Amino acid sequence: MRIEEVHAHTPFTIGDSWSSDPALRQSVGRYVLSNIRDTGSEEATRIFDSLAAFSRTSATDARALAALCDRPGTHPRLVQYDEWGKRVDRVETSEGWRGLKDFITRHGLVGEGYGEKGQESWLRGPESLGGRAKLGNLARLYEFVRLLIFAPDSRVSLCPFSMTDGAIRTLELYGTPEQQDKYLPKLLSRDPNESWQTGQWMTETIGGSDVGMTETRAAPLMDTGRPAKAGDLYLVNGFKWFSSAIDGHGSLALARTNPDNSVGSKGLSLFIVPLHKKNRPAIPAGASYVEETAASSPFNGIKVHRLKEKFGTQNVPTAELELSNAVGELIGQEGRGVAQIASVLNITRLYCATNCVSAVGRALQIVDSYSHTRVVGVRGKPKLLKDIPMHADRLARVAVCYRALLQLYLSTTLLLGKSETGSASDRDKRRLRILTPTVKAFTSYRATEAIAQCIEAMGGQGYMAENPMTEALRDTMVERIWEGTPSILSLDVARRRRCPS
Repeated sequence: MRIEEVHAHTPFTIGDSWSSDPALRQSVGRYVLSNIRDTGSEEATRIFDSLAAFSRTSATDARALAALCDRPGTHPRLVQYDEWGKRVDRVETSEGWRGLKDFITRHGLVGEGYGEKGQESWLRGPESLGGRAKLGNLARLYEFVRLLIFAPDSRVSLCPFSMTDGAIRTLELYGTPEQQDKYLPKLLSRDPNESWQTGQWMTETIGGSDVGMTETRAAPLMDTGRPAKAGDLYLVNGFKWFSSAIDGHGSLALARTNPDNSVGSKGLSLFIVPLHKKNRPAIPAGASYVEETAASSPFNGIKVHRLKEKFGTQNVPTAELELSNAVGELIGQEGRGVAQIASVLNITRLYCATNCVSAVGRALQIVDSYSHTRVVGVRGKPKLLKDIPMHADRLARVAVCYRALLQLYLSTTLLLGKSETGSASDRDKRRLRILTPTVKAFTSYRATEAIAQCIEAMGGQGYMAENPMTEALRDTMVERIWEGTPSILSLDVARRRRCPS
């Protein structure tokens, strides 16, 4: 019998995230309408129309770019030496990956959650809703709903932007006016040729989740004869074991400024380190600086040892980095690095939740579409999969889980928005401190199980590598590890309950 003569499967279809997900629309509508300002329904309509339009654009433009990332041979590649034997440490990424980063930049997915500083002209553009100044408490909710819409087609390209978002918030809180004027326009730019993406360098071979064991050292570039202050230049030396966004432009890095290891995390300070020589601060006259990277290398005192071969997030270039006299600027006070980089973690943990919640929503959409066309035999009679009670019961349980995760996620992003506009009550602030690690841990734990059940519900077709759910399962697994495992986060929650401030 020829293949043309046997039963043919009908492929599932995937619509755009906003119009295909009534649970998302209803949940967002409830939060928007209950927190709207004086302009009332007119402002709500602008928000909903903007989300619907962005969802349609994402489903066409971003999804086409994501498909380019699925081509063979498109994973990141490190070229350490050129054909003449010169050290170049060139990280090559795919056309699709670069296109997705440009898409995020052009649409201002990060900037809509912030105020005007550094992006005044962008927020006055026709596609913008005005950021924090216009949206108020809803600015972060609007930002994260757009992230949720885009995430299923992002191929984890939101990873570098999560850290960029965190860097913006850190500079907002702790940067000097000079640092804000220097870096915020780059980090918030919607011009792909001008914008910066940053990483965060915390993890080292010895410490794992315990940053208090950090071995990387930082020493002042020059002896100024005065106490250290924000903006001072330092030389950073050490080894960072997991460093994402190495194809970006800079990074926030923890390094030890107190040589006494016994003080643990209290001896760590926070620095912003430009990745490339062309962007690093000018070396002051009279400084005893020794260039440790080859003249042919573009990096600022950084040597890329290798790119990680990971179970998931395979489009993200994650590297092992040797720091040898990397020039960085001190952010905030010496010895307060862990407290300051917590501002990054509060943001990136919500991005972790974004990836998880959106992946469950997309998996449900795929299985629901499939169940409306898949015919199975029941006692010799054909029946649609959606009409099988056991199948419907399984999907109903996943759908309830998804709706619960969605409420937890959206309510936390709203609290974040309130805290950043200064309208959060003391109770709101306490809830946000508890919920941020909770939503990250709970969504990552539940999402992987929910996606696995959706894969199971499609049988063999669900297990195929071409099925987006298998990639989603691999990619959401990282959220159970990156930025704290559920066990580590549970300790964080317990600590915050004991000491709410």
